[in-house]
Amino acid sequence: MKRFMIFNAKKFNIMLSLLLVTTLSLGINNKAEILPISNQIKQEKDVKKFIFTPQTIVKTNLRKQAPSLFELQRILRERFGQSAIIGGFRAKGKSVIELWTDSEMEGKEHYILDISANKLSIRGATQEALLYGLKALDRILQSDVCNTANKRIAPVHIDAASATVIQP
Repeated sequence: MKRFMIFNAKKFNIMLSLLLVTTLSLGINNKAEILPISNQIKQEKDVKKFIFTPQTIVKTNLRKQAPSLFELQRILRERFGQSAIIGGFRAKGKSVIELWTDSEMEGKEHYILDISANKLSIRGATQEALLYGLKALDRILQSDVCNTANKRIAPVHIDAASATVIQP
């Protein structure tokens, strides 16, 4: 009788493991994102990094309730533990984040993410493009843990135009 119970417990554990693996593999496919493919990525070395400070200000041509601004603040709070000051169209400072829609850019998903020592700029053809740019920024912050922990972002230039499916 004891042998029969052990055999069933082993079967149960195997079935449970297979069920877990199947569930996880199905979940991964559902998390696919559509993100623009980068046409051009340039990462500069030996250049000063962008430093996020309590005085960092957001310069934008977006309305105050724009989804992109809420997403930016969420990313900043999650990665740096604080948000930035929303300054509007004429904002100035030593540490500036620009979030800008530019109707002259071609393609509704086209965005340019440009990070330098004093400015982090995301320009997009549409609000959707800005959200793609913000996702790219968030992935950079997630992957560069050392700089993110010190509230710094390495300089990079990304020009992305056409969409594709990317697995996280």
